[in-house]
Amino acid sequence: MTHEREPQPAQRKPYEVFGLTENEVLRWRVNQERFLEILEDEQTKIHTVTPSSNEYGDFLFVTVSRTGKQGRMFEILADLTDDDSAIAEIEDLEDLHDWLMDLDNQAAPQEPPPTGENLLDEASREKLPPLYSGEEKGLEALAQVKFFTPDSNWTWYASEFDGEDMFFGLVSGMEVELGYFSLKELQEVRGPLGLQIERDLHFEPKMLKELIEYHKKQLGE
Repeated sequence: MTHEREPQPAQRKPYEVFGLTENEVLRWRVNQERFLEILEDEQTKIHTVTPSSNEYGDFLFVTVSRTGKQGRMFEILADLTDDDSAIAEIEDLEDLHDWLMDLDNQAAPQEPPPTGENLLDEASREKLPPLYSGEEKGLEALAQVKFFTPDSNWTWYASEFDGEDMFFGLVSGMEVELGYFSLKELQEVRGPLGLQIERDLHFEPKMLKELIEYHKKQLGE
């Protein structure tokens, strides 16, 4: 008695996984609306968002995948300086079938993502001294916790906390300045691509004066 193996379904093309239209496949580009639609779809997993720039403008490299038995991963290059807002060039990086199958079978991570209501965890709270406690140290006070927007260049460093909502520290965005900022606002605000602010899990405490020098240099000041 012979056992014939059932035929395996054909591997879908990259554009089929993400539902691209014929025109999008032909041009291998999507407009701003479709770009955001892909990122916001619940089936899409965003792995990395990396800002970049050159003589032609500012860009974001967004690596995304869709899980499932025939999942694929793409890198989307978003041109942030385009007159019609961002466009995206979609490239199929590789066939991640086996990797995504393993991912599907993995248990959900025990630690929640460091965003939203989990933006400031208990361990981070314990690191932060009370407001006004670092006045004597001045710029030599340590920033203990870092928050950042994955889809832009805004960064917040907290060196003190009132235990409820208000931080004191360094803010780097359009300018680099010391001041107060709110936990509630950080939890609610979204970046230009709709991504939440995150807590940097790998940040090591640094003196405020070091961070000021670094970010002013980055801004060319």
